[in-house]
Amino acid sequence: MEEEKNYTLMEFLFSLFEAGGIAVSKGVKETAHLFKEKSVKFIKKMTLVLFLLLLFAFIPPFIFIYLGIIADAKWLIALGGVWRVIFGSLLVATFFLAVFAVELFKIGFDEAGRKYLAKIKYFYILALIITLFIIVLREPIKDNMDMLPIFLIVFLLFQAGGTFLFSPKVLSAIVLVIFCASLIFLLSPKPTQKLVSNVKETLEKPFYPEELNPSLEDLRNNKFIFFNPANGKPEVYYFKDANGIRIFNGPGNDRGTGHDLLPITEQIKAM
Repeated sequence: MEEEKNYTLMEFLFSLFEAGGIAVSKGVKETAHLFKEKSVKFIKKMTLVLFLLLLFAFIPPFIFIYLGIIADAKWLIALGGVWRVIFGSLLVATFFLAVFAVELFKIGFDEAGRKYLAKIKYFYILALIITLFIIVLREPIKDNMDMLPIFLIVFLLFQAGGTFLFSPKVLSAIVLVIFCASLIFLLSPKPTQKLVSNVKETLEKPFYPEELNPSLEDLRNNKFIFFNPANGKPEVYYFKDANGIRIFNGPGNDRGTGHDLLPITEQIKAM
């Protein structure tokens, strides 16, 4: 009885070795064929998932933050921050999964992996550009609009370099490092607080300028700057009421009275 058990065990082990030999000799071609059939569907699904995660990671949080600032609801602002951390983490995790899947494709079917990288790299570059644009919000938006052409130039140079100089693998690695570092930087608490502060400043400043209180002596001695010397545009706005002339630091209207503010004129300099 004991011999039969040993024989059965040996037969089982022999079958395993035989199966392993078959896998080595035939499995490579079968695996490559399988990857070739499945890669197209996988690429489409993964691209869709990454795109949806990108939208969910950035658009809803800014809606929540915007509504929170408008309604002065701190819980909405906090919800936006939590939302961004959750979906941003999922985005990074899915990104790593996609890179891992590419390596599997390249092992099984090299052409499938290259096609995958060629398609997905545009998403990586788009995510990078959006991340860079969001970093601009760390300062008031209107003060950084002149940086947008720079981002466009960087995008074009990056795309040209990726097409002519880098392999898809090198390109994806570079974007992976920059994208993940930028995203982790954005998800940290202090940049989030700074982001909320700057968005609030950007939203409120054009509509609710701060009132300035220059002394009459400063006005008479032209120590108070009314115009930007670089472009000649007014930096100070005003309106007249029963108490005289009130001066503000930007366009819009006064929060208390609702008066529309006008660019300050040369006549006021002579007060």
